[in-house]
Amino acid sequence: MTELSHPEPPPEWTADAVLRDGTVVSIRPIEPSDRDALTAFHETLSSRSVYLRFFSAHPHLTEADLDYFTEVDNEQRVALVAVAEERIVGVGRFDVLDDASAEVAFVVTDAFQGRGLGALLLTRLVDIARSLGVERFVAEVLPANRRMLETFRHSGHPITERHSGDIVEVCFPLAR
Repeated sequence: MTELSHPEPPPEWTADAVLRDGTVVSIRPIEPSDRDALTAFHETLSSRSVYLRFFSAHPHLTEADLDYFTEVDNEQRVALVAVAEERIVGVGRFDVLDDASAEVAFVVTDAFQGRGLGALLLTRLVDIARSLGVERFVAEVLPANRRMLETFRHSGHPITERHSGDIVEVCFPLAR
């Protein structure tokens, strides 16, 4: 594996945040050196959480997965990790699709779900995407992923939802 040279993310992409229960997490850009921590994080996810994120059973991250998830360019592909107790407890990312849109996704370890971490990751991703000129986020969500759908619905953005087969397509503008 060859590490590619990409722009360094600005320092303001890193911040500490307090969850609803008072737990402090550090949210920062993912790094190629996070491979082992990301593998450990993935192993903490229940099979249901994995299914809701990947739309299939995906019990282990492959080397190709780890390359894709940890080697971002901080322009067209951005990923953040939330760290608590010296381990990754959440991951949020977006991939630019075209001149105006990016696909957003995030997952939070089961023990940290329901504490507001998904909303914090989404807020940070919105701010970063805006700074890079992204105008709207899109996401594909399984209807059973009620927590993610609720995170989008309560984000403060006017979302549209379109049901397409077994997928809910969510779209919302990032304008303030």
